[in-house]
Amino acid sequence: MRWNYRRRAVEVIVCFAPVVLFVVSLLIDLLSTRESWLDLSSVIGLMVGSFPLPFINFYLAFIRPRLHIWRHGSLEGLRNISGGPLLGTCLIVLGGVFGFGDWRSATIGLVALALDTGGLPWIAIATWHDRSFWDE
Repeated sequence: MRWNYRRRAVEVIVCFAPVVLFVVSLLIDLLSTRESWLDLSSVIGLMVGSFPLPFINFYLAFIRPRLHIWRHGSLEGLRNISGGPLLGTCLIVLGGVFGFGDWRSATIGLVALALDTGGLPWIAIATWHDRSFWDE
């Protein structure tokens, strides 16, 4: 089986674009000598308000299946449900765009992306070794 490099390159670009956004935002703030002109109360409120989504996704992905096995002895009968994986990433990126160039919004965004197991960077990590998904 051959690796489909073009498809995998698109995956990496799309899935890690939010990480690049926050790293560039952080670097711009660290390298700049200007004062921040942004009123970040609403931006940080949006980003912190979306923080429960990563924890919900973590519960649904890791804790809920373990509880089901503990109660029933197997995964049979467990229904997979979504916690809105891309919703958290979209809200965090929206906050990052509006708060671009400020270290506080960049830091909150990077922490949220690291915690959100249903977000875009984790999709790339989770599916990277699934050759049937990406390769021909």
